[in-house]
Amino acid sequence: RMSVEEVSARHQSKLSATCEDILGRTARLTRFVDEVAKSRGHSGNITGCADVVPLCSDASFPLARVFCPETCGCDDPFAPLALTGSSDGCPEACVHSERYAMSL
Repeated sequence: RMSVEEVSARHQSKLSATCEDILGRTARLTRFVDEVAKSRGHSGNITGCADVVPLCSDASFPLARVFCPETCGCDDPFAPLALTGSSDGCPEACVHSERYAMSL
């Protein structure tokens, strides 16, 4: 079984992204996140990152941060998001992003 960090790194590199929102780029990925959200009692109907904003701070749903790191604030050291580590789903590249550095 892959860790959250491994899933995050795999999907970010697969889609040639660093700390970028990638949900919505492929229908298969979007359906997967929507199905997982529904299976965990969330309303579902996820079609893009705007739909996961309420899930960004949900510790039990790291997929929101894995696939929507910009929307969730992984690249902003002053964002209200408390779950900013790679073990929480935020890609490691976010703390090395230009936006993160410019915010300091």
